[in-house]
Amino acid sequence: MTGEQNHLDRRLERAARPDPPARERRPVQLVVGVDFGTTCTKIVARLPYEPGEPAFAVPAPRAIRAEDHPYLARSAVWLGADGVFGLIERAGADPFTGFKASLLGAFPAFGGVERPGPSAEELTTAYLTLQLRSAVGWLLLAHGDGALGKGELSWSWNFGFPAASLDDEALASRYRRCAAAALDLVRRGEPVTLELIRQTLASFSGEQAGLFLERQNAHLVPEVAAAVVGFAHSAEREDELFALVDVGGLTVDACTFNLVDRKSHGLRCGIFEARVEQLGVEAWKTCQREPNGPIQFEKKFDEMVRAVIWDTRVKRNPRSRRWRDGLPLFETGGGIASTMHRERIRALDQWLRDNSAQGGGVYVRSLPPAKSLVADLCRPDTLHRLAVAVGLSLPNVWVPEVWLPRHISDHQASPATPSCEDRYISKDHV
Repeated sequence: MTGEQNHLDRRLERAARPDPPARERRPVQLVVGVDFGTTCTKIVARLPYEPGEPAFAVPAPRAIRAEDHPYLARSAVWLGADGVFGLIERAGADPFTGFKASLLGAFPAFGGVERPGPSAEELTTAYLTLQLRSAVGWLLLAHGDGALGKGELSWSWNFGFPAASLDDEALASRYRRCAAAALDLVRRGEPVTLELIRQTLASFSGEQAGLFLERQNAHLVPEVAAAVVGFAHSAEREDELFALVDVGGLTVDACTFNLVDRKSHGLRCGIFEARVEQLGVEAWKTCQREPNGPIQFEKKFDEMVRAVIWDTRVKRNPRSRRWRDGLPLFETGGGIASTMHRERIRALDQWLRDNSAQGGGVYVRSLPPAKSLVADLCRPDTLHRLAVAVGLSLPNVWVPEVWLPRHISDHQASPATPSCEDRYISKDHV
């Protein structure tokens, strides 16, 4: 463990030193995509305007890896009796997990057990600060003499967040504060203490966090837009309706959206419906210990995803041809290997066919593989775990402009000559 701590310490120390001297007098843009998840975090950095547009997956030190995947870092932080936060276990320090879910109002941090101590915002800020320092340090150590030393580095940052949470301004504001405070601390060398975190968060009240993020060229990006950005720029894209289900370790995000090419104004991603609930793989494992737990869990999963699709069908986009031809659904996230989740997703096809007079069902589509990604430490069949981080590593102007559900009115016109079946909503619809 000492060797792992030393390795991490070298990263953290390097982050506080100046960027490498530029070999050429020109700006070199580096975009850092941060996919902060409830159970694990992925970071990818890209040089989008250099030859080949190289993107580097940031490896997690072995001591903090999740699922033994080289690019997944556990979303866990330790707080010592001295008030100093760290990413690696040490004697006398308390571990904290689940703080992203707590930030979203799902449940208390510290593994879901209520304990006195840091708030979800404080834990999130401390964790992001340490992860960003580690990523910056690794990038400068690994590539400072190469790709990152070509010119004067210009850093920008994209933080992923569930669309359903960004649609809630209170939750979005909390995350903006955390991201701003973490960026303010990332290149500073002092220990990350609870007191320092509290002082920094206090300095980003009101609109200050948003203004600071703008100055840092940092953005909060809905994860759905990051996940589908490769598809949005591919020849397979259509100006039509899609669905996406992102199965994570603790949560499941489900949404419907359309992609529209506005020519000179770029791509737009309008999100009609979005929900996020604690229905991920770890939650599924936990529920199996309870009597009737699996049955109730599957019911809740069906209710959430079906409600997203059905509300889109009835209120949000009733005239889409997808209800006749079939609704394409992208499945993504680290939990898509879960048999239960895959079976419930595939059951959506028959459910929609049975409950729609137009006869269109749901068919699962795959997102295109990441391009120009340097991730030599993992097998190709596990690269899908990095899909959102890869999308976040693209310049914000390349990501489709997002309209959140609150910005889109319900479709005022009813579907053309709706049948009695379409006017009737039974319990089976949701």
